[in-house]
Amino acid sequence: MSGYLARLRERGWADEAVIRADGEGRSHLQVGYDAGAKIFGGGTIPDAILCVSDQIAYGVNRRALERGLKIPGDCDLASIDGTPLNQWVAPWLKSIEIPYAVYGAEIVAGLQLIWRGESFGDRLLPYKFG
Repeated sequence: MSGYLARLRERGWADEAVIRADGEGRSHLQVGYDAGAKIFGGGTIPDAILCVSDQIAYGVNRRALERGLKIPGDCDLASIDGTPLNQWVAPWLKSIEIPYAVYGAEIVAGLQLIWRGESFGDRLLPYKFG
C-alpha cells in the first residue's frame, strides 16, 4: 500500500483525501464489512476503493448494498487477488490478478537466501489487471 499511496501523492492527492479503514478479526469478509461501515458512514461516498484482497472487497460491497449504494455506479471497487471466483460471484469487481505459483516460488527462493544470510532484495513480479 505504501507504493500506491506514494503514487497518489505524486499525482497531487493529499494524504487527508485518502480514506483509510480497517476492520476487526481474521475473516477478510468481516474486515471488509467493518471497513465499509467506516467508509460509507461519513457524508461523502468515495469514487473508488482499493481493497487489499478480493474477500475484503466482497465485504465492502455487502455493506454498500445494505446502504443502498450501487457498485459499480456510486462507487467502484478494485482489489488485489484476482481469484477466478470473481467471474462467477463478483463480475463488478476489478481485481489485480496475482499469479500465486510465481509468487510462491519467489517467496521460497527469498527465504532460502535469508536463511543463508544473503540479501533477498526487492522484486517486481508479474501481475494482470482484470
